[in-house]
Amino acid sequence: MTKKRPATGKRRGQRQDGPVKTAPLHARQSRKPKDPVTRALKADFDATHIEGMRALNEHDFERVSKAIDRERKLIGEQRIATQRAKQATRSK
Repeated sequence: MTKKRPATGKRRGQRQDGPVKTAPLHARQSRKPKDPVTRALKADFDATHIEGMRALNEHDFERVSKAIDRERKLIGEQRIATQRAKQATRSK
C-alpha cells in the first residue's frame, strides 16, 4: 500500500493568505492569424486535416496519403508566407 499524504491548505485557492493567482488559461497571443494569406492557409489546412482524419477512420489509406502530402505542402507555403511577412515588417 502507498501512504497518502495529509491534506494541506497548499492546494489551489486554499491558502490562508487568500486565493492563489494561477496562470491564465488562454494564450497571450491571439491564435487567429492576422494576415489574410495565413488565415486562408490555416483554413485550408484545417479542412484538409479533417478530411484526412475522416479517411483514416474509413481506412482509405490512399486518401490519407494525399491529405498528408497536401498538409505538408500547406505547411511549406505557410512558412514562406511567414518569412515574407517578417521581411515586410523589417523593411518598414
